[in-house]
Amino acid sequence: ISPDGSTIATASADKTIKLWSFDTHELIATLTGHNAAVSALAFSPDGTYLASAGDETVVIMWDPKTAKQLYKLEGHENKVFALAFSPDSNFLVSAGSLKMVIIWDPKTGSQLRKITTNYLVIRDIAFSTDSRSIFLPGALSIEQYSIEGGRLITGFGDFSNAPLSIWISVDGKTMLISGYDGVVRVFRVP
Repeated sequence: ISPDGSTIATASADKTIKLWSFDTHELIATLTGHNAAVSALAFSPDGTYLASAGDETVVIMWDPKTAKQLYKLEGHENKVFALAFSPDSNFLVSAGSLKMVIIWDPKTGSQLRKITTNYLVIRDIAFSTDSRSIFLPGALSIEQYSIEGGRLITGFGDFSNAPLSIWISVDGKTMLISGYDGVVRVFRVP
């Protein structure tokens, strides 16, 4: 759902993204440009951008107001499973398989840096509320990386099954993590 609550974006195996009116549920636009199923979407917090990705190596940046493609971001070597904008809308992070995370400048579409993680597959990303680091759920723990240098800050958690999804509260103090074991864990953000 867009930050202003007016638009719903849906991804599909038919290689499209559809934009819907939240109020009327009517189709506003169909976005085409992917060559494979689309499975990840993210609106920037300021509502300026919509990013999409999926079963291919590219991320596409859209203008959700005009339904126009802005950039095709290339740099991944395999599928992209997760997208997240920083709270200040200055960064887009994409992640997927082959231990790769890429930080992008959404204003220009340029790649700022690549981070090689300890995790073969990354299915979710959460930003710190100050937009200075990201949290990644991986094999049996959570890792925190800096945006500035791309370095590993810390790792925590000891999961019996891989964590899958991560969410950080608006105040930045609480983290919820769910996994394949069906358990939701609550952490204080380090």
